Amino acid sequence: MKQFESIFRGDFEKWINEKLVQKPSSIFLEMEEFAFKSKIPILSPVAGENLKFLVEVFQPSRILELGTGLGYSTAWMLASQLDLEIVTIDRNLEALNWAESFMKKLISNNQKVIYLKAHCLHYLREQENINSYDFIFVDCDKITYPEILEILVTKTSKNTKLVFDNVLWHGRLDPSLYTRPSDRAIQEFWEIVISKKLKRTLIPAGDGLLLIKL
Repeated sequence: MKQFESIFRGDFEKWINEKLVQKPSSIFLEMEEFAFKSKIPILSPVAGENLKFLVEVFQPSRILELGTGLGYSTAWMLASQLDLEIVTIDRNLEALNWAESFMKKLISNNQKVIYLKAHCLHYLREQENINSYDFIFVDCDKITYPEILEILVTKTSKNTKLVFDNVLWHGRLDPSLYTRPSDRAIQEFWEIVISKKLKRTLIPAGDGLLLIKL
């Protein structure tokens, strides 16, 4: 049997993002251009569209976002047009201000975004009401992923959906080849996921989204 070959060659992923992704408004292109000029990492458009679809499918009422950045992923979740409250956390006040300024351009009257300046991991360690969220999106410092996963599995309710970004980590998953702290953190994250036999599905969009159903 012929071995499967990757479809991601050359600029094919770039073509997917430009030609196949349905961007809900011109604000998304504006945010992408701002991120490029400012050298701010954001979710890939195709991963953003997948995130929006997951929100539409599960229809959560209260979302926790760990890692706001520019607010690009926040925007994709708001684009679901559902009645939502999103609590988004980042330790960078400037990033939160950028996000809030962009969200004002697209948020609906039935939606609310609460911006919190805090360290994501410290916030989770201190909070006891994490189970009030029915959907949690994680895209913060990768070093914190293993502990964040352990906390969320322990503190959240059985109906909570967890989505982690960057789980493919640019292909740096082989511990014999990649040993930076961030590499080891994502490798350890996967070891926990596998050892706990968590219900999950990998969406290989962008740098990889992992949906975990508790």
